[in-house]
Amino acid sequence: SLPFMAMLKNLRNVIMAGVSEETHDTLIGRLKSPKEIANSKQMPVRFLSAFEAIDFDDATIQKLAEESKSGQEFVEEEKSYGSGKEAKTVIRKRPVCKNPPTKTLLDRYRDGLEKAVSLAAQHNIPMLELKNGKALCLVDVSGSMESPLTQGPKKLHDKALTPHRRSTGRPIVEGQDMCLEDYFTSSAWIGEDLDLSAMVLDKNGVQLTSVSYSSLEWQGIKHSGDITSAPHGAEEVITVDLDTLPENAFFLAFTVNAFSQQKFSELAEAAMSLRDDGLAGDSFEGSQEICAFRLTGDSRAVIACALVRKETGWAFRCLNTTQAEGMTVQSLSDKIQKEFQASKADAATAQKRLVDAALLLALCLRERLGPDRVEIALFSSAGKNGGDGYKVMNALGPKVLANVRRCNAEASMMGRGTELPISYLQELAAARESLDYLVLLSDGLVSPAKSPEHALGRWLRAYRASVQPCRYVCIDVLGLGGASLGEGSGPDDVLIAGYSEAALRYLASEPGSQLEEIEAVDLPLPSKPEEKEEAEKRA
Repeated sequence: SLPFMAMLKNLRNVIMAGVSEETHDTLIGRLKSPKEIANSKQMPVRFLSAFEAIDFDDATIQKLAEESKSGQEFVEEEKSYGSGKEAKTVIRKRPVCKNPPTKTLLDRYRDGLEKAVSLAAQHNIPMLELKNGKALCLVDVSGSMESPLTQGPKKLHDKALTPHRRSTGRPIVEGQDMCLEDYFTSSAWIGEDLDLSAMVLDKNGVQLTSVSYSSLEWQGIKHSGDITSAPHGAEEVITVDLDTLPENAFFLAFTVNAFSQQKFSELAEAAMSLRDDGLAGDSFEGSQEICAFRLTGDSRAVIACALVRKETGWAFRCLNTTQAEGMTVQSLSDKIQKEFQASKADAATAQKRLVDAALLLALCLRERLGPDRVEIALFSSAGKNGGDGYKVMNALGPKVLANVRRCNAEASMMGRGTELPISYLQELAAARESLDYLVLLSDGLVSPAKSPEHALGRWLRAYRASVQPCRYVCIDVLGLGGASLGEGSGPDDVLIAGYSEAALRYLASEPGSQLEEIEAVDLPLPSKPEEKEEAEKRA
């Protein structure tokens, strides 16, 4: 039989293979087996991936039924593989499913996966000691949480772009998307004859225009020309008003070319800055830095980043795609086309996102402790139609994976910015609501102790002084932060990096427990040089 993880990853393939009813019964039985789930040690996102992989709509079920009666052995279809810059779409032949799935069968599998994730929560999440009240989970559903889950903290590769020491932005991963607000600013600064340009493509990859020092303006896009008075010594700046871009604009690629044909490594201070939520009008200074890079290496041209239109708005994608030669943006057009195709294929693979992992952790905690002991509130910023910028999820059902969809549906109507729901926390404190735990799930570690004047830190101090003790927990699902105990606003607060539900055991840990676990690991003593040499001879 298949190992449990392989079964989850290939559940759709098994169904499409048209296996017997007996095999279906066996697989569904494994999904509902407490022993199998306890031994599998699968993260919740695995169950969500399987749940969505078998989410055939009525049209797909009907299509498969018709194919089974057609007499054909194979059908051709598009298939997307990979992720980020490596994603691609190909035409492949797929065997016709001779025993196509029915809605009833798929519902049985969905029920099995719901049971599996419920059992996983029961086995892997500790029963927290809630003395007087409940646990409040604040889940970040802002634009940056749309980034796909990474397999470990992979950061920017060392090509043309290396993170700048002066950057105040967040860690950037090549090929991953970060949703933006209304304005975007890109600037090449302290560069000797560096030309900053943008190429605009439609949804079919057809070039609509390019904006550069020789063509300064297009709908919603403005190039500064060569200037010397902009912030931080910028020489060329491109500002984009995302709301005024035409509907047919789909992909904006930003390039830097060394017109003098010097290598980036020969330009001592060549750099660029990328900013979100810039000021309206002709301002060339964005108010929030996404990232800043030094331009390095032996290349003379680079596609630095792109803006990609999505259903929820525009997303920023770091590319770092270099070229040895190239004086203008048009010299990079072939590589821009490849990046465009990769972005479309990447979107078609439907990878799991940071927000999915955060929601699953919060919902698994709710499943473990009970709906009356855990409250979940989504937060980002006010949407275009206004609102509070947060949503308390009071109408969740009993099924974890179905609740992920409910939460995502609510999140899609909220803004893309990140604003902690301090006003809601203040309402709870004013009503003297009893909170034993405050759990924040986001894509960064927020330590109120390190920013004591931050609104969250002030609220925690006030709540603890006037209402009751409350343990603060921050979980960084991006996994780039340094986890620790005792670095929040209280001596037993917890900072966790990662998205495994097993990490939630630290919610109930005492200070120093992580260190004790590491010290308890029994490692063999290093061999002496002569012992190592003797062992190699025997081998």
